[in-house]
Amino acid sequence: MKLNYARILGAMASGLWAIEPGRMAEIIDAVTFQAHGGKLSAEELREYVGLAGARAPRVMLVNAEANADGVRALLDVDAGDTFAAAMGTRAESNRPRGKAIAVIGVRGIIAHRMESVDNISGPGGTSIEGLRNRIAAAMEHDQIGAVVLDVDSPGGSVAGVEELAAEIHEWAKAGDKPIVAVANTEALSAAYYLASQASELVITPSGSVGSIGVFSAHQDISAKLAQEGEAITLIHAGPHKVEGHPFAPLSDEAREEMQKSVNLYYDQFIGAVSRGRNVPAASVIANMGGGRSVHAADALRAGMVDSVETLDSVIRRLQAQGAAPGLAPARGGRMGGPVDPAEFEFWQA
Repeated sequence: MKLNYARILGAMASGLWAIEPGRMAEIIDAVTFQAHGGKLSAEELREYVGLAGARAPRVMLVNAEANADGVRALLDVDAGDTFAAAMGTRAESNRPRGKAIAVIGVRGIIAHRMESVDNISGPGGTSIEGLRNRIAAAMEHDQIGAVVLDVDSPGGSVAGVEELAAEIHEWAKAGDKPIVAVANTEALSAAYYLASQASELVITPSGSVGSIGVFSAHQDISAKLAQEGEAITLIHAGPHKVEGHPFAPLSDEAREEMQKSVNLYYDQFIGAVSRGRNVPAASVIANMGGGRSVHAADALRAGMVDSVETLDSVIRRLQAQGAAPGLAPARGGRMGGPVDPAEFEFWQA
């Protein structure tokens, strides 16, 4: 095994994750395959870890006219006028009516700065930083009347999740405009952490939510290295600097420290769901799956979601309540950095 792969596997295993464990196992398996001489192209690797379908638009169009065929057909439109031009130069009869609905995709693995990878290899996950910027821009734009988070994610790293969850909760609590999260079809672990803070949480009939928990892991590769005739010596200063490294069995002291970190983030997760769903923390622990994913009907009974509904149905309902056309960031906008509301693009049917 090459040392660089050993470091990657060690970092992945020892990090703190709010992700569906099966998905993490697939990712580690893929990296291990590469580490031992396997060859996967970038696209094959995406397919292997379940990211091949994660290329959906990050912010999608919603048409003013409410009908199932029309809404679905417009989700992939890739053309249109700038919003300013649409509002300023169209004939009065053709101007968009009412407020817009911003439909923001939350897809694939969630990480604090996932977009720095996206800029190199193409979209395959959700950046906490980029997602925060998109939601903030939509909340600040005076022509957007509602925000829909279209969530299909197994979760990801814990980094930055609590901070964004708190912001979503504050935006939702302010009541200036609704934030509706739709588990379409998965909102698991870190994704549920975020979705649970919305004004309303909807699940599709075949969807699943939950996987409320945090985990870490230690991978001891010392036996494998010995079999390959390799030995690693770590030179360090600071008694705990290399604690939990993968080149030896995990010590009791290191295990205890890792457990403290897991418990800390788990308590934050429970507190956030308690806050967002407005239920006692004890109820979250006892009734919301205990770390398992929960399917639609059971999630509704447990109070983990507010309704079972399709994304199209949610959009039509919001349209009927007064929101109308859709807005999206202009193509070429700086999706990884601050999003200027002026970059929004109006998409016409």
